[in-house]
Amino acid sequence: MKRFGWVVAVLVAGLLGAGCGGSGSVEDRLPDPTVRFVNGVVGNQAVDVFLNEDRTVADLGYTFATADFQRIDFIRESEDAYDVTVKPAGDVEELDRIANSFAKDTHTIVLAYGLKDFGADFEKRPQIALIPTSRVRPIGEKALILVVNDLARPEGVQNEAIDFQSVDPTDPNSEDNPLFKKANIGYGTYSATANDVLIDSGTRTFQVRQSGSDAVEVYAEREFNFEAGKVYLALVAGQVENTTPGLAPQIVFIPLSTIR
Repeated sequence: MKRFGWVVAVLVAGLLGAGCGGSGSVEDRLPDPTVRFVNGVVGNQAVDVFLNEDRTVADLGYTFATADFQRIDFIRESEDAYDVTVKPAGDVEELDRIANSFAKDTHTIVLAYGLKDFGADFEKRPQIALIPTSRVRPIGEKALILVVNDLARPEGVQNEAIDFQSVDPTDPNSEDNPLFKKANIGYGTYSATANDVLIDSGTRTFQVRQSGSDAVEVYAEREFNFEAGKVYLALVAGQVENTTPGLAPQIVFIPLSTIR
């Protein structure tokens, strides 16, 4: 009996230790963050991306993304976290630099956006935006679209919000009564409430339109086959009234890998 009691005591102690997580904190047991990089700097500007002083991404072309999310070491904010820097590919000039602490068990799209040749329109300069995503696959026959407004206005005209909506080419009434729509998406900003669109999967056509009650101008249109249970980044890039190939307004759909 004494032997049995000793074994029980050991088992109980082990269970208590497992329940408390051992010596580490809850944060210590979480996986390190992941990041994925996207270049939306309008002007066919390939970029390099640095995390602190390490060049993590080299020569990333306009409207392209790195192959997938990659895991990075967690650095606490108290330890100065990360400096994220975007430079023209192969150059020493900085387009933008921000400091950020990527939390444990988070997934972030690091987007370089803005206008390469912004002239006197300083608000259109290249900048860095951080877009959080849960990477949880939509349930059933749904697909999720994260819409980002990287559409620059012509020189001297302030950037503005856009509408992102579906259209059925066989039904003219669908423009006034779209099946899926997200209105008033601000330039260079992101929140799940303001930017995410949950749709039924399948081949669909989406338009980017002038925002507002009289939103009649269509800036870009794209047909795409959305798979069930998938997540997509919709990068709305280019410059209004720019007809140069590659710089005209466009919608780029980038599939995002899910993890559960």
